Amino acid sequence: RASGASSALAGGRWSLVADLAAAGGPLSPTERLLAQARMLLGRYGIVSREAVAAEGLPGGFGPLYRVFKQMEEQGQVRRGHFVEGLSGAQFASPGAVDQLRGARLEEPPLDGFGADALTILAASDPANPYGALLPWPATAGAQAPRRAAGCTLLLVAGRPVLYLGVGGRQLTSFAGDDDDQGALDLALDALHRLPRGGRGRFAIRQIDGQPPLATPLGPRLLAAGFEPDGDTLIPSRDPARYQARTTRRDGIAGAGPES
Repeated sequence: RASGASSALAGGRWSLVADLAAAGGPLSPTERLLAQARMLLGRYGIVSREAVAAEGLPGGFGPLYRVFKQMEEQGQVRRGHFVEGLSGAQFASPGAVDQLRGARLEEPPLDGFGADALTILAASDPANPYGALLPWPATAGAQAPRRAAGCTLLLVAGRPVLYLGVGGRQLTSFAGDDDDQGALDLALDALHRLPRGGRGRFAIRQIDGQPPLATPLGPRLLAAGFEPDGDTLIPSRDPARYQARTTRRDGIAGAGPES
């Protein structure tokens, strides 16, 4: 029987590239670094020391920094401080900088966030930068989020709002200000519509380390379509108890908690 490590390596899609590598001949160290730099730009758009560390590339950021500096001198990349929370030396493709400027949100929209502002990711998804490229934001409770299998992250306009632990047993909110209440309501509504996992439902046992109904989020979850089940909160079995706050939030779906 295969071990856990070998089973994990056996997953995914594999391609035979030995013949392709032999046909082109061995790469020089400079060519290899240039290929890695282009790969990182294509994958991240903006490359920093943290991105290289997340990839676990041999040699670290130092050798690649010299390659990126040469690419900057040739006008292929831009250097600057584009993303707060990343180290100072950041290199970006011109298109990534333009996209970042277009996505920047100075303040919430006056009419509130719509469903298109909500993103639901598995916490371990490579598309989630938190806990890898960026530090996790401060949470309202003592529990620290982790990039663990079976955990779910809900973001509104790119900002983490809620983190649901394995099996949906623990819910963690991220500290925010009063301007974030609309984003919080949107994320709470989405919890009711998450896929329920193998047992068909999940039960929230703690919110920010406290019993659900002893927290400010408890009543808001009741309004968002949850109901008490002993000391837990579960998605209501009665569809009539759930009323969407606005029709703009219909059709939300995403990665749900695993049982």
